[in-house]
Amino acid sequence: MTADAQEHPITTVIRRSIERLEDERRWTTHVMARDRYGRSTDPESGFACRWCAYGAIVKESCVVVGSMDRQRNDASGLINAVMEHFKGLLPPTGFSTVNDLRGREAVLAILRQGLEMTPAPFVIPEREWDTSPYDSPSSF
Repeated sequence: MTADAQEHPITTVIRRSIERLEDERRWTTHVMARDRYGRSTDPESGFACRWCAYGAIVKESCVVVGSMDRQRNDASGLINAVMEHFKGLLPPTGFSTVNDLRGREAVLAILRQGLEMTPAPFVIPEREWDTSPYDSPSSF
């Protein structure tokens, strides 16, 4: 992650999504991402060069989690947390309605509004293992 190590992951995803979509040439509608030929592609694909709002969030979540070479499922917890962060700012249909019907400037306005909000805690649970049965040689 190139962002400040102290920055909240949700903040990082939103900030990077804004940076990605500020250039109108990197924004699209009706699909999550497009390649240079205008064909639909996965947002985390190396071929993607244009993203919708949600596609940018997926792409940046994958970058933050470090799952670019793996399935999007690796970043699903962060993607869900980012979308939960926008509850109340978006219509029930989510970013797609804003992106496709209201346009890029409306998307950027909502993303900027979300950037100003303090994100809820985001914790990736760590598993604790009980190693006590293996602490002494007699337990083997």
